[in-house]
Amino acid sequence: TLSGTYPAFMLSSFSVAKSLKGRTKQVGSNYFRHALVSFQFAISIFLISGTMIISKQLSYILNKDVGLQRDNLVSIDLTGNLYDKKDVYMNSLQTLQEVEEVTLSSASPINFNESTGGAKWPGKDPNMVIEIFVLSVNENFVETMGMKVVKGEDFSNVFLRDSARFLINETFAGIMGFDDPVGKELTMWGTTGTIAGVVGNFHMA
Repeated sequence: TLSGTYPAFMLSSFSVAKSLKGRTKQVGSNYFRHALVSFQFAISIFLISGTMIISKQLSYILNKDVGLQRDNLVSIDLTGNLYDKKDVYMNSLQTLQEVEEVTLSSASPINFNESTGGAKWPGKDPNMVIEIFVLSVNENFVETMGMKVVKGEDFSNVFLRDSARFLINETFAGIMGFDDPVGKELTMWGTTGTIAGVVGNFHMA
């Protein structure tokens, strides 16, 4: 609308009779005309740049390796009576031919907010305050999510029957300061256990 206002104003100022006699004169300022052209050019650059940036952001979101398998993955909230019968429900899902793996976790690995600032391990600086995000999962969580174990071992039924076991990511391993944190003691929420392995970093949001 705005781009058509100035040409319309200019055309309406011409006298048809004078135009036919060749006695037209220029109306308006060259400065205004140049400013209008520059403004429209700047707007065009802004829109083109915005389109390119949005396109790259969408490509990043769709193709970025987030550290876990996203394809063909379905998340179901266990609420109400469904949670009380979770073992029966999971076994029923596992019998379906279309279902390859079934796992259980306290939240989605890419959107959770359960954390603790009281994690403890041998040699930790008593003045260090760090928030650790925590997921409670069953033994085949890592395999189902397509995560990579870079050190140690994944959870197993033996681990679950033995004692509390933890898997930590590479960032937490670096914070702890151990060359190899596997087998080290870790305390979370008052529960002391052993670090079974280290998984590759994955995006949590």
